[in-house]
Amino acid sequence: KERMDGCLLVSGGQVHCIRLLEENEKLGKIVKYKFFDMGFKEGLCKEETEIVICGAGPAGLVCAHTLLQAGFQNVCVLEKRTADRFCNDLGGGYDLSPTTQKIMDALHLGVAYRNVSKYVPEMNLYDLRGNCFRTIAIPEDAGVRTSRRSPLQEFLLRELPPHTVRFGAGVADVCCTGSRMRVDLASGERVACDIVIGAEGIWSKTRAYVTGTPPQPVPAGCVAWWGTLDPADMKRLLAEDARGGDGSLRGTKWALGPGVGAALYALEDDGENVWFVMDAGQVAPAGAGRGGAAKEEAPTASARKEEVLATTARAQLPWIEKAVRATPAERISHTAIHDLEPIEAWHRDGAVLIGDAAHAVTPFIGQGANMAIADAYVLGQLLARHDSYRAAVEEYEGVRVKSANNTVTESRWWGKWLMSESAFNAWVFRTVVWLTPESWMLGMFDEADHGNRQAFEHVQALAQSNLPN
Repeated sequence: KERMDGCLLVSGGQVHCIRLLEENEKLGKIVKYKFFDMGFKEGLCKEETEIVICGAGPAGLVCAHTLLQAGFQNVCVLEKRTADRFCNDLGGGYDLSPTTQKIMDALHLGVAYRNVSKYVPEMNLYDLRGNCFRTIAIPEDAGVRTSRRSPLQEFLLRELPPHTVRFGAGVADVCCTGSRMRVDLASGERVACDIVIGAEGIWSKTRAYVTGTPPQPVPAGCVAWWGTLDPADMKRLLAEDARGGDGSLRGTKWALGPGVGAALYALEDDGENVWFVMDAGQVAPAGAGRGGAAKEEAPTASARKEEVLATTARAQLPWIEKAVRATPAERISHTAIHDLEPIEAWHRDGAVLIGDAAHAVTPFIGQGANMAIADAYVLGQLLARHDSYRAAVEEYEGVRVKSANNTVTESRWWGKWLMSESAFNAWVFRTVVWLTPESWMLGMFDEADHGNRQAFEHVQALAQSNLPN
């Protein structure tokens, strides 16, 4: 009885949990058991467990690094984009937190990470008339950095073993086939595995399996454009700018006002630089995709440029208008801003979610990439710490779900204030920011990273405890 009750039995490709129901005390023998079908393999073996990660964004790649460094030998990342599209992805800018830096250091990627990201020494806030009403100095030891998506992805890919990522492998469906999981690719190929980690973003097929319904993105009521400038154009623009007469501008320029937001990131002195513009006055058509329009109605490159120029002209922001005009139309991207309704369960059977697939968030507090990287690291560490998959994912949800869902809700609240078309709301916001002490402003940055930091410290404490798995 003691040996059998609660054990796992593999029979005919199925995994069952044995529970004692009756015992004949006179004979001293067990005469009846019930076999509970577990649906998927519960045990974890680093040499044998096969893990498929759907999506090669920062979350998927960091998760692959974490699992491989922990000793898992069968890890594959599926990415729908081809290799050339992946490496030439324009992307936007990421605001990267101190916890992200600690995670990169823990994965022995800190040096390469610092090479592709840049310290942000200050943030300059403007109104829509081009007046700088607040400058916030950010200490270097605060760990706040910024990077474009493409260089960040490229360095994470470069540091992985060859052939870890399969390009051109778009996920069409995820399902459970008794004892194992299966990922069906758009090409018709079927990939069997023990664990599926969904990191493929807001339209995640893995999320559709976990929740039982396709993702339903929630519009934030605004659209965004972003583009990249080459170094020569950036230096010329900065030389013309009143605050950058010497050809350089420290920190980041943000403009916030009724219905419009804009930013210009001087990311690299000798590389590309990023700008973005958001407009609450333009809303994507009903039923539009993530790009803000149905595929057959997607705006051309020149139309995108004209749209964003109309917004910058209305906002009276000469510096961002100059940046947009200097950007080739083909280097301008466009999207409608969405998030997803928070969910409490991030796993089902052998499928588990990280990043936007779990908690797509609007960009108003700059935590999307940071939360995704924290998810990836924490999940990988907990899978390495536990012999039981279920114990690992339940602890992962306990550490991450509440914090991430709170951030989604908080970002929605900030979005309503920052993108409000009310002139009064914009005035209130600027006044509060102007009056708030700098130490409090820095504390707000730290608070936004609080949940990620707690999760990182949780798994670090487990690693230092030396407790048996």
